[in-house]
Amino acid sequence: MKRTKILASLTIAQAILESGWGTSALARKSNNLFGIKGNGKNYKTFEYINGKRVDIVDSFKVYPDWETSVADHSNLFLRLSRYQNLIGERDYKTACEKVYEDGYATAPNYTETLINIIERYKLYQYDNVNRIKQFIIIGESKPLTRQSADKVKALLKKYGLSVSEKEVYI
Repeated sequence: MKRTKILASLTIAQAILESGWGTSALARKSNNLFGIKGNGKNYKTFEYINGKRVDIVDSFKVYPDWETSVADHSNLFLRLSRYQNLIGERDYKTACEKVYEDGYATAPNYTETLINIIERYKLYQYDNVNRIKQFIIIGESKPLTRQSADKVKALLKKYGLSVSEKEVYI
């Protein structure tokens, strides 16, 4: 997400949905978490054509590991112009609508299914990890003690944030 500006929640939800939590044959045998088609190995699958499910056999990419699959998924969005509208999108619901409208999948309920996965597992929390947050702590009646300041620092560190100290004299 930091590199591509594609929401982490979308990527995770698509991996969950497309791979059946990593249990599909495509994920287990070809390390393909996203159902990305290409020269590789043939698998039985299905598409929706005019709203009707049609069983087919198609060729899917094979990856050496899941990390490479995730990287290729992100690169697909960066490489193909039809997905440019996903770059920088900050709302997961809009991103789910766009990825469907851009032609990633044919299932008529694809958008709703992705949104349900994101909300059920609170995946939207990963969309905020790399944002810079600034916290100002103001003591109403007394300044923070060294002990309470250390507790705040430890809590921020736990969530990958840092704090800089500055003394202000008035």
